[in-house]
Amino acid sequence: MGAASSEDRVSGELGVDRAEWLAGLLEHSTDVISILDLEGKILFINQTKPSTTPSAVIGRRASEFLPSPTNQVWDSAFRRAVETCAAQHLELPSHGGYYWEVRLVPIRRGASAAYVVSIGSDITEKKRTQSELASKEALLDLALSAAHMGQWVWEIAADRMIWDNTTRQMLDWSGSNEAVSLEQFLGRVQEEDRARVRLHLQQGAQLGQLHPIEFRVATQRGERWLHWTGKAYLTDEGKPRDLLGGVLDVTHQRQGEAALNRAQKLEALSQLAAGVAHDFNNLLFAILGSVQLAQIAKTPSQQQSLLNEAVSTCLRAGELTRRLLAFGSNQGTGEQAINLGELVQGTLQLLGRLIPSSIEVELDLAENLPAIWGDRGQIEQVVMNLCLNARDAMSTGGQLSLSTRRVPLGSEPPSSSARGKAQRYDSDPPSAIGPPSSRHAHYVVLTVKDTGAGIPPEMMSRIFEPFFTTKAQGTGLGLPTVHSIVQQHGGCIDVQSEPGSGATFSVYLPTA
Repeated sequence: MGAASSEDRVSGELGVDRAEWLAGLLEHSTDVISILDLEGKILFINQTKPSTTPSAVIGRRASEFLPSPTNQVWDSAFRRAVETCAAQHLELPSHGGYYWEVRLVPIRRGASAAYVVSIGSDITEKKRTQSELASKEALLDLALSAAHMGQWVWEIAADRMIWDNTTRQMLDWSGSNEAVSLEQFLGRVQEEDRARVRLHLQQGAQLGQLHPIEFRVATQRGERWLHWTGKAYLTDEGKPRDLLGGVLDVTHQRQGEAALNRAQKLEALSQLAAGVAHDFNNLLFAILGSVQLAQIAKTPSQQQSLLNEAVSTCLRAGELTRRLLAFGSNQGTGEQAINLGELVQGTLQLLGRLIPSSIEVELDLAENLPAIWGDRGQIEQVVMNLCLNARDAMSTGGQLSLSTRRVPLGSEPPSSSARGKAQRYDSDPPSAIGPPSSRHAHYVVLTVKDTGAGIPPEMMSRIFEPFFTTKAQGTGLGLPTVHSIVQQHGGCIDVQSEPGSGATFSVYLPTA
């Protein structure tokens, strides 16, 4: 005795025959199910639209209810189903803006088809959603294209990086369109930035958080600066699965910032020249006096002492010249760990006579301050610009205070309600010159405070604009240059000021 079929078992266990449970299934199915003869005429249909009864469609060809040329597609698929006895799958629009997914399943009798079962699923909402998604993707592609921004994905486990065409063009990639490895991507990055970018992406893969970063790539068009940003997507277990993001060519922006820095350096150098020349002249007189006295010295010991003094003065003159040349150089001094306290003291010595005696300078530099990472020449320029800006605000004298301190990440941001605040501090800052790990550690804060005239509220929002100045004389390049340099170093600036109460600039820089 053969094994019972699944239908027989269902009938036996539930106490209903096959016809009953099939009828129930057809009645409550959300699909439109019909049985067709070999000419495509409807023999049975489980449901119709409310305005039509099943009896009104029985005996008519199914294709009659479809618009042209959809009915021709239906007829072709129906013939194939009958002739090949193979199921056919197709998607068809119908009257009223509906869209259907249809499966034509032949019912065999011997070697040929006897009937065809048509199962239609309403996929109107699905198609509408797909259409809306396609429209949004097209708009996104258009926006990215207009902004010259590329997209990239790094599948972490498989070590596969996928780029769109814009990203390939930025990286000057002439290879195949297949995915590349992390090391292949890093091969396009300038050697000086390669270790930093590798660490940045590896930390993003480990921590599930990717901060923006800017780096250089070598192309046939020369060196290019790219701004790379992204987001991590996690698995169900909360582990980073993919990094997805965008890339923007910021070479022209970088070149503009460099030009702004050079212009501002020329302005600062013109102010430094008088003070340095006076100090250097004093050193020359000291050297000349020591040598002349050595010539007439009566004993060898007196002569040696005077010559030693001349040598020491020469060394001080050489150090003064070195600092001036380093500050005036158009080239950066390179990325390095910087002791901010020592840099502040050295910059104040270089300023020398530029700060008049009517201004009292007060220093409060924290001990054992962690180093910051960046370009020493640029950070010196920040300190110098802020000091000269404070000096100009105190034309009749006052007090200039400089202090440094350490701030744990996110623990002490400036109050968002601070009056006159021009730049909001964010615990998730822009890209840094230093290692990405610095963004997960601490910040060093340099505060420059003056007791000058203060900044009018209506001007506060414009103080970082190039060529905007509140001074009677000035180029308006100092504060924009400070803002540009601080952003490049992954930091930010908080400004608080009231008319008549001076101004306080707090510069946040990530530790090395």
